[in-house]
Amino acid sequence: MNDSIFREITVIGAGTMGVGIAQVFMLSDAEKVNLIDISPETLKRTKETLIRYFDILQKDQFFYKKGEKSRILNKLNTSTELENTINNSDLVLEVVPEDIKLKNDLLKKIGELSTSQTIIASNTSTFTITELGYASGKPRNTIGMHFFVPPINQSCIEVMRGKKTSNDTFSKVVEFSKTIPTRNGNMFVAPIHKDTPGFISNRILIPGNLYINVLADIALKKGIPYEQLDADAKSIMGIGPYELSDYLGLDTAYNALKSFEERVSHEFAPGKVLEDLVSKGYYGKKAGRGFYQYNENGRAKIDKTIKSGLLNPELMLAIQLNEGCKLLEEKIVENYSIIEKVMKIGMGLPGPFIPGKRNYKKWAKLLNNFANEHQIEYFQPCELMRSGKFVGMRK
Repeated sequence: MNDSIFREITVIGAGTMGVGIAQVFMLSDAEKVNLIDISPETLKRTKETLIRYFDILQKDQFFYKKGEKSRILNKLNTSTELENTINNSDLVLEVVPEDIKLKNDLLKKIGELSTSQTIIASNTSTFTITELGYASGKPRNTIGMHFFVPPINQSCIEVMRGKKTSNDTFSKVVEFSKTIPTRNGNMFVAPIHKDTPGFISNRILIPGNLYINVLADIALKKGIPYEQLDADAKSIMGIGPYELSDYLGLDTAYNALKSFEERVSHEFAPGKVLEDLVSKGYYGKKAGRGFYQYNENGRAKIDKTIKSGLLNPELMLAIQLNEGCKLLEEKIVENYSIIEKVMKIGMGLPGPFIPGKRNYKKWAKLLNNFANEHQIEYFQPCELMRSGKFVGMRK
């Protein structure tokens, strides 16, 4: 008998993230995984993609039992219908685009179709679980499960409760998440006991987007090419922040800043350069144009031989450290080792606390000077960073 916490799971949204999440759910002890999307063509491609994913795992000797791949693939059910899947599911996870109306409408429908025992989860990047819980009509059953791409390799899940999430909902999702297999063993689970936009990962990263947006407006006024700002960041980033923004999608960056503008601080309002690019449909690499122009092969000419001196890599790290200290001050997390693990395991990036222990005084001054010069109160160093007391909060 299967003693899995969740016997049947439904994933709604068959994009890149949804397919990756379905893959690791299929590897779990769940008996059935439903993957729902409005597009039959997308679902057809999804099946082919998952077969290819599991072929790769088999070649890499991920499976130890004969016939294991076939057994796992038989767990998958794809459908364009919600009604016949949600009411039998123990866990329903939405992975639809980061649009609040779309998510609210979907969650309302999930709430109406699900049983009183069904747990409703969201993979949102920037919205709060509390607001999504109210949208579902079942806030006690609603929780955040934030994955990283691809989940099979980036073996970390941030599990966050909303203000009304029940202890039972939270504990079940945390315990189940710990059992999900990945290439690196089971998932590392970061339990977040207090609701915040962006979980841990995006709270750390999105303020950096605000910084590069401020600099983009300055560079435009001064006639400085963005490639020179990317050159400034070479010491800490293999791919510069503007090239990376193009790769991830400027519409994504814009929507994240707009969400934080509403939920965190009005100072996250997108800058003039980003507003102009997005308004013209220049969403980055996928659109052929963003901060850079891309040819038919998706390549851009980016010359990083000249630095502008405008972007300070240390200031980018200082912003991350300050945000991490705010998470500690706000009691979003209990210690900074959780933040470091999320960044390392989930994002493949070093966290700010280890270098921050040596440099926090210098970085606090850098932040203070930048905040005063550009009148951005949000960048003022918080008390925990200024004092260095975070040093004793590793565990």
